[in-house]
Amino acid sequence: MLSIEHQLCRYKFWQNAPKKTLEAVFLEFFTLFPLAIALPLCEFHFLQLTVPVPRSRTIFMSQSANSDKTNSTVAISIGVVVLGIFLAGILALGYVVVKQTAQRKALAQLKETNPVEYYVLHTPAVPDDDTLKNEMVGTWKLTGARSRRTHDFVFLSPDNYYFKTFTLTNWSIATYDGQSNLVYSAGGPYKLAGDNYTEIIQSATGMMKQYLRAQPTFRIRVDGDTYYQMGAGRNPTIEEMWQRVQE
Repeated sequence: MLSIEHQLCRYKFWQNAPKKTLEAVFLEFFTLFPLAIALPLCEFHFLQLTVPVPRSRTIFMSQSANSDKTNSTVAISIGVVVLGIFLAGILALGYVVVKQTAQRKALAQLKETNPVEYYVLHTPAVPDDDTLKNEMVGTWKLTGARSRRTHDFVFLSPDNYYFKTFTLTNWSIATYDGQSNLVYSAGGPYKLAGDNYTEIIQSATGMMKQYLRAQPTFRIRVDGDTYYQMGAGRNPTIEEMWQRVQE
């Protein structure tokens, strides 16, 4: 058996070891585990072959012949078990690799077809609210949104007139027609807690009047000059992508 000091050293080694991917853990385990079983067996048989047998024990040699056959059978059985475990590990590793490859492909496709869901659901949030507020400040133009009719994400033509503006404390939206006439607008202060963004609708014109005093909550991300906004909850109906307007 291993001494207590040896076991403590092994424990500290694994505690301080760097984090590894799941594939690496599988590969190392199913490579080293058979060796951990096979090496003691090899050492045991080597000692049997190299250590001299006392004369007093020669009388038992004939009786141990059958025992040697039994030991050989046991060793073969252990070898088969080790091989089975090794092959099972290879299959498990292959399954993990295939699954993660499929996940990466699915995320790449989601990024192309619905960037709002990709960035909001699959990228880390900015840990500091003040940093996020500074990234939000400016005027943005709507470039994509979830269709209320088909529920698919659609990219808008660049000649639309939907605008959104942020300061460090307030938000506002304004929509114009082709002749630059205001169609509707809304605005008010907002609250930010992590990636949870709440708009307080204090003023509104046109169709937005029906939402006065409402406080819708969203999850948001800012990636460079692109702002992503998704309704909070399990089944959000609002998904919007905005591009920063360069002044």
